[in-house]
Amino acid sequence: MSGILHPNNRVLDLPALLLGGLVEDVKATFVNFHVHSPSEHMYNGYLAPLEGHFVMKIDAKDLDTCPEAGCLSVVSVHFNHDADDTPNQFIEESLKMIGGEWP
Repeated sequence: MSGILHPNNRVLDLPALLLGGLVEDVKATFVNFHVHSPSEHMYNGYLAPLEGHFVMKIDAKDLDTCPEAGCLSVVSVHFNHDADDTPNQFIEESLKMIGGEWP
């Protein structure tokens, strides 16, 4: 399942949203944030220098299409280098939202 992460730890079903289908709002618990360098995925032939993954778990009781062990939802974000090494506002705000901090 791919989706849109909201500050209240809920995920919207992005494919259904884009295809005009039923959108289901489900509770998701943050599991971890990790990065790949270079990016793990390529978009339009472009391999980004850094790709971050926000991993969340959805319990089977919250989404009937999940198996008994639950589902994982991953939000992937590609990042580019900034010439002046300005801290990335998205990463800083996201880490604050989940209770973490940038080292």
